[in-house]
Amino acid sequence: MSEATCRRELELEISAEEVSKKSKVSRRNSRASANVPGFRRGKAPVSLIRRKFADDIKGEVLQSLVPERVEKAVAEQKLTPVSQPQVDKLDFNEGQPLKFRAVFEVAAGNSNWAINKSLEFEMPTMDITDADVTKTLEEMRERAATFAPIEGRAIEDGDLPK
Repeated sequence: MSEATCRRELELEISAEEVSKKSKVSRRNSRASANVPGFRRGKAPVSLIRRKFADDIKGEVLQSLVPERVEKAVAEQKLTPVSQPQVDKLDFNEGQPLKFRAVFEVAAGNSNWAINKSLEFEMPTMDITDADVTKTLEEMRERAATFAPIEGRAIEDGDLPK
């Protein structure tokens, strides 16, 4: 983890027990709602559910456990992420801990708060008159103006620019 930059990389792990518990809950939910030919809803064998819905179960486990663990690690280290964590180096095998890396950007204040706090700057005073405001508004109106043809009447003297 490099302190000089705003990029952070966290190597995280979720225990095998926690992964196993979540997998069981996910399998139970899949079994209850699965429509497997030859079985009534909710009555298919767990081994068949595990085989048929393995990818769905794995995805559900990852979607619930990984963001939760990343959020906990960020809070523990008192970081302020400014980008969505990207998860890579995912090592997910049944019966083993789930290991992964989360990479994200943090606010600059997380690394150099004392330095940033001591910076001072002086803002020059600006004299803005009503004429300046009127001029700016008129320029904005001109840029936003559109021209549309008027049909059904003759051109009058008031319609022509002076």
